[in-house]
Amino acid sequence: MTQALSAQSSREAVLTGIACMCGAAGLFTIMDFLIKVMATSGYHTFQILFARSLFALIPVLWILQRAGGFRILRTRNPKLHVLRCLFGTISMICFFTAYKYLPVSGVVALGFSAPLFMTALSGVLGGDKVRLVHWLAVSAGFAGVLYIVQPGGDSFTLWSLLPVIGAFTYAIVSVLIRRIGNSEPSVV
Repeated sequence: MTQALSAQSSREAVLTGIACMCGAAGLFTIMDFLIKVMATSGYHTFQILFARSLFALIPVLWILQRAGGFRILRTRNPKLHVLRCLFGTISMICFFTAYKYLPVSGVVALGFSAPLFMTALSGVLGGDKVRLVHWLAVSAGFAGVLYIVQPGGDSFTLWSLLPVIGAFTYAIVSVLIRRIGNSEPSVV
């Protein structure tokens, strides 16, 4: 009986996770669209960043309140949190600025290079062992990034580098979050 309940709750957790991922993908798509509209309507990148952060604060405060309030935010890694915030801000600035000058499809496609950077950085910053097969996959992925950016081609602009820089700094954030998560609760 307990095994059946455990399997059912495990199945419900998986379905909830899938629903949350689908919801998040939909919300990120809407956010990308709104950023593109605002960026091409004359709003400055920092105004867009402020608005995005202000709206993101609403669910964060709700989660924080449910988890026990501000007292749970004490950290043993303030330097890592400052670095995470710095690189996260740089990443958003790069992506939000890129939306002004590039098509959404190009920004999103180049943003998908973040996992490649994460793999490469996980060995350097995260202390993970990255095997040869991973390096081969990263190399193939970067070849795809070069194909999209087409440096030296007629369609290449320096704006094309912004989403790549954004993906790189996002990868740093992801590796730092993983390191922080080893010693901090996920809410922190």
